[in-house]
Amino acid sequence: MSDTENTTEAATTQPYSQVKTSYARACIVLLALNFVLTGYCFLKISKYQGDQIDGLGETASQQNTVGAKPKPNTSEENKPTPQKED
Repeated sequence: MSDTENTTEAATTQPYSQVKTSYARACIVLLALNFVLTGYCFLKISKYQGDQIDGLGETASQQNTVGAKPKPNTSEENKPTPQKED
């Protein structure tokens, strides 16, 4: 029984892990830098996509005003046909 007492006593006295504070601080700084750069890239990409969408809207409106007539909306296209199913 003394062997099991020695192993449990040794397990309780030894710390699980020790981390130097300088490594922990470096990790926190790197994580913060990662979040900042990710946010910056996300904002730039979303602005770029917004500019592209705005550009598509402008070209579509210019094409309509140049002389292309929009197709008239007919209500007959969307009506279901009265057919009996056998």
